[in-house]
Formats: sequence, structure tokens, C-alpha cells
Amino acid sequence: MSAEHATTEAMEAPKGVEFSTLNEPDGSGWSQVWKDTGIVYLSGAFVGATSGAFSGIREAGVQKGFKPRMNAVLDHTGSGAARLANNGAAMALTFGLLRKCLSISTGLDDNSIFCSVTSGAMVGAVVKAPGGYVKSAIGASIGGVIGLFSSLGQARRPQYR
Repeated sequence: MSAEHATTEAMEAPKGVEFSTLNEPDGSGWSQVWKDTGIVYLSGAFVGATSGAFSGIREAGVQKGFKPRMNAVLDHTGSGAARLANNGAAMALTFGLLRKCLSISTGLDDNSIFCSVTSGAMVGAVVKAPGGYVKSAIGASIGGVIGLFSSLGQARRPQYR
């Protein structure tokens, strides 16, 4: 085996293996939407179960016997976890899908301030819409601020692709 053959063989990348760094974003960007939705769902389940357990413990004090007390705690824990987890995940999924659609339609980055603030404002307005115009405007303002905070900690790539 000659030295020239050994160096060219070592320089070639193996076939069928793709090398990438951990800091490199994936190609589609859709995985971030699913990750954010899952994180919000699990966080909502934890916070809802905790607050439900505390309210169940407060209500259990008026019950007589162990079983009714335990049922009160478990009922409040389950209902609080399900309510907060599902509502939070629905809002996070809607926010992520709107942000991705805005990113595709405008050509801006997913984490751009415009896409995040606009998506947050739209989600906030829709969530509070049954309360009327004033509550919808307040919800849009709060959603826009939350969208702004979500975009501030993200890594910046060039705004236009």
C-alpha cells in the first residue's frame, strides 16, 4: 500500500454517513414546534396537578373519612392537570403553527421578532375573543409581549433567506 493511496483513503468521508454538529439547525424547523408544544403540555400538567392537589387538600378538610378526602384530592388533581395541560398545549401549538406559516409566507426567520410577536398577538386575541373587544385587545397585547420574550433568547440567523 502506497503512502499516496493511504492519504486519499483517509481523506474521503465514509459513504452513507452524514456528519453534522449539534449547533446546526435541522432542515425543516417543524421539530421546534413539536418540542415547544410538548414542553408546554408537560409543564401545564405539572403546574395544574400541583395547584389541583392544593385545592383538593383545602376541600378535603370538610370531608369525613379517608376515602372521600382522597377522592377530593385526586379529582382536583386530575381535572387541574388536564385542563391546564390541554389549554397550554393548544395555545403553544397554535402559536408555533402561526409563527411557522408567517415565516414561510414572509421569508423571515422562524425566530424573528415580527413572526413571534404577531403570532403571540393573534393567539392572545383569539383566546380572549369570547370576552369582547376590550378583552381581546388586552389578550393580544399580552400575547405579543410573550411572543417578544420567546424570540429574545433565540439564536439569530440572517433575517432573509
